[in-house]
Amino acid sequence: MRRGLPLALLWAIGASYLALVARYSLAGVSPGNDFAAFYAASRLVLDGHAGDVFDMARMVAMEHAVAGGDGRFPWAYPPVALLFVAPLGLVPYLPALAAWLAATTLPLLLIIRRLTGLSLAVAAIMPAIAHNLSAGQNGALTATLLAGGAALAGCRRPWIAGIMFGLAAYKPQACILIPVCLLAARRYDALAAMAATVSALVGLSFVLFGWGPWEGFLVHLGGHMDFVAAGKLPFNRFPTMFAAVLKLTGERPVAEGAQVASTMLAGLVVWRVWRGSASLAHRLLALAVAMPLATPFLLEYDLALTAVPAAFIFQSAWRGEAMAPVDWAALVVLWVLPPMIWAASLEGLAVGLPLAALLSIYAIGLAARSRPSWP
Repeated sequence: MRRGLPLALLWAIGASYLALVARYSLAGVSPGNDFAAFYAASRLVLDGHAGDVFDMARMVAMEHAVAGGDGRFPWAYPPVALLFVAPLGLVPYLPALAAWLAATTLPLLLIIRRLTGLSLAVAAIMPAIAHNLSAGQNGALTATLLAGGAALAGCRRPWIAGIMFGLAAYKPQACILIPVCLLAARRYDALAAMAATVSALVGLSFVLFGWGPWEGFLVHLGGHMDFVAAGKLPFNRFPTMFAAVLKLTGERPVAEGAQVASTMLAGLVVWRVWRGSASLAHRLLALAVAMPLATPFLLEYDLALTAVPAAFIFQSAWRGEAMAPVDWAALVVLWVLPPMIWAASLEGLAVGLPLAALLSIYAIGLAARSRPSWP
């Protein structure tokens, strides 16, 4: 009973949040929210204008044409990402949205079930996953590729793991720590497969789209951070050192220097855990919580990967294993982290970075403890 009550409360929180997400999404002016950018990019690609994804005026015009509303979503991905979204425009907007959410979310739920033993009834209502659904974003896709890659790297399928990590490079800021992880784990074969996959994707994007999108990407690469620095994106939804220091000081060079230090610290976190522990649960926890420390450009929906370590801890508690107060605290924070960051931002608060830092400390400490039942 002592364990069942808090776990039931977490399930109720998740179910309630999923219900709110469904109601908000159905009532929205533009269903899918950020998905409008993916669909607009697909339409531009299929119309033969892949390079126009980096033309803000044309991108926004296409977003309004296909999804309505008044959103202004820039394309902040390398041309490799166009390979993932290009097929979406072959069908109307709403079927494409449904297919996108299903194709990116269901594999993550199945991976959570396979790795942790958590029932689908619990995994399906995890707030980190529901939050990504509400945004129509790609956090679940990233989490699927990273969690799957980490699992395969440790079970004699390093080349397949490297391919999954390479596919995740469609979102480079989410993959900064992967080479460090693989070097620490001495999975040089997986690292080689990752490099080969990225090279193949880059080559394929050149063949299909030409030089234009890459030229636009390189020209606008620094502009994405200018977008953040100008306050055109919500600072408080960025759980990154760059955003926190820039908001505090207003000095971009100071923020950039702080981000370099934060990236190095994040690398040390995953290095220590991936070198010192063979536990998949420990490794995924370290990767998930160090990710926001490693990059300047990341929003809360990108933290869908936190659902996986949350599932490990939830299942551990369900099995009746010893849970210290710090384990319960970590479970609660991991359970609600992305929507917590978003909700706090509405009140002008930035909670993502300090929570990620505390969870990184927890990850290092947990890796030093023995949990025989964890893979």
